[in-house]
Amino acid sequence: MTDVTDKKNILIITGGNVDKDFAALWVKENHFDFCIAADRGVEAAEELGIHTDHLIGDFDSADPEVLSAVIKKADKVTRLSSEKDATDTELAIKEALKLSPHSVCILGATGDRADHTFTTLMSMAGAFGSGADIYAVDKNNKIYAASGDICIDKNKQHGDYVSLSVISDSASITIKGMKYCLDGQVVERGSSLCQSNEITEDVAYISVRNGIALVFESKDGD
Repeated sequence: MTDVTDKKNILIITGGNVDKDFAALWVKENHFDFCIAADRGVEAAEELGIHTDHLIGDFDSADPEVLSAVIKKADKVTRLSSEKDATDTELAIKEALKLSPHSVCILGATGDRADHTFTTLMSMAGAFGSGADIYAVDKNNKIYAASGDICIDKNKQHGDYVSLSVISDSASITIKGMKYCLDGQVVERGSSLCQSNEITEDVAYISVRNGIALVFESKDGD
């Protein structure tokens, strides 16, 4: 059984689309101490050969054979009612935060259902301020909430573009080292002003004041 007293980097695999080649490489290149599989995410975890430390969900969309096999070897199983007030992914995030991690990475956050993608991103934003670095990642996107100052190394960015979407009523945005710069610009929620920017210097500096924004490091599909 995994020692749950020292989980610094937690991986959540949930039920959206998981590109297996990308996910396998991402997991290999990033060290994770603990894995939570949420509902149908158990199928991707099993296919990737990742041990599920905590299995959580109502399991209404998981393959029964895979689910049965993982239940036998998971360290902890939390079976939820299909009628509940939160998604499996939101509850998985809350379980991850109970472990006081440094980071929480979510695979399978994006997919065919726009409503599921949106609520997962808002669940991430709702957990902002927990002290953990919470982000969702797929082959084309890395998404996280930000307030305060952040830096993005051009050589390490996840893709070609950086976009910001304010999710509080408004926020004061400063951007340096990018094609389109701002200096304390008040950006209202719903504005597309900060869409599809590009890093032009070695490092981009972004400041989000008096609010919260979602940051998207993205590239176009193949």
